[in-house]
Order: sequence, then C-alpha cells, then structure tokens
Amino acid sequence: MELFLGATGALLAALFLTSFIKILTALNIMRYGLGLTDAVFGLIIIGVSVGLTTFVMSPQIESAGGVDALLRSGSVGIERTYRPFLEAHTDKKILDRLISLRAQQSARAGAGQAAAPLQGATTASEVVAASDGATTAKSGVGMPAAPTSGAVPFAVLASAFMLSELSAAFAIGVLLLVPFVVIDLAVANLLMALGASQISQQVISLPLKILLFVVVDGWGMVSGKLLNSYL
Repeated sequence: MELFLGATGALLAALFLTSFIKILTALNIMRYGLGLTDAVFGLIIIGVSVGLTTFVMSPQIESAGGVDALLRSGSVGIERTYRPFLEAHTDKKILDRLISLRAQQSARAGAGQAAAPLQGATTASEVVAASDGATTAKSGVGMPAAPTSGAVPFAVLASAFMLSELSAAFAIGVLLLVPFVVIDLAVANLLMALGASQISQQVISLPLKILLFVVVDGWGMVSGKLLNSYL
C-alpha cells in the first residue's frame, strides 16, 4: 500500500511538478490553431509532451537514482528531487503573491486561535489571562519566524510553479496562434470575395497551415523554444 501511494505521488509529480504542464498546454494550443482537433492527434500530442518532459527532467530523475528509486522515495524524496527545479523555474512575482496570501491565511488562523480562550473564560481573572495571551500571540512574541525564500512551503512553491508554467504556456501559445489566425482570416475573406461561402474554410486553410508549418520547420522551432526555456 505504501509503495502504491509513493508511486501515485511520483506519477502526480511527473504530471504537475515538471515541464509537462507547459509543454502539453502550448502544444495543445498549437494543435487547435492548426485545426487538428481529432482525438487521435491529441494522443500524439500527449506522447510528444511526455517525450520532451522526459528529456527536460532527465537530470532530476538521474540524480534521484532513476525512476524506480524515485517511485520508492515517497513524498520526501519527490520534494528533495523537484524542489531545485521548481525554485529555478517559478515566476518570482507569482511566488511572492502566494507567499503573501499564505501569510494572511496563517495570520487569520493565528488570530482565531488567540481569540478561542476568550470564548471559554468565565471569570475576570481568566478573561485577563486570556487577553494577555491573545496580545502576545498578536504581537508575534513566541511565534515562529516567517519562512525565508529558501524555506518556502513545498505546497506554496508547487502551486506557484504550476501557475508560472500555465502563464508561460499561454504566452507561447499566443505566438503560435498568430500565423494560423492570419491564414484563417485570409482564406475566409478570399472565399467571401469569390462568392464561394458554401465551401468549408477548413478545407482550404488546413493544407495551407500545414504547408507553412512544414516549410518553417515548425516542430523544430516549437520544441526548441520549449526546451530552451528550461536551459
């Protein structure tokens, strides 16, 4: 059972704590821009994303002793393996925002715990003692220091990393969509000018978009852009 949970955690880490999110999202945006919306091509995109993710994450996997060792390491091993990668590729603005939200959440929780003794106080002396304790807690005396940038909670770091990857993937996706949108608009205007609106726009635009993608070595450009973002 423990081995199964460790394997499940490693699988989830492979999906959400690696380059898989950005690569899959960017390639899916490109796929819809090309007009290849069939489920079969979606499976191909997933396969390509897994391959590129394996290439990017191979140093981390090798440092953990291989896939089998990573599966057996559990959550502690996963955090030790992936934390340097997450810290290196997380947007600092997003991380700072989440750390601020986490601090506000902790402050509210601390205020609630400090106010709890007042609710159970029945005598004046108990109220005074509880008030003193609440003041101490509110002032921060005896409270643990806020974590530094090197000790960010792993849950906060993972959340910031995933948001950073999605933001980067959408930025890359917009650049990939622009030439395809131009072709779609040009074909639509051409069909309207010729009075051939009954012809499906996809029949004309799809070959043109694929031809453009092949001529400019689209796969090489896209994969190079994605891989270089982790170097």
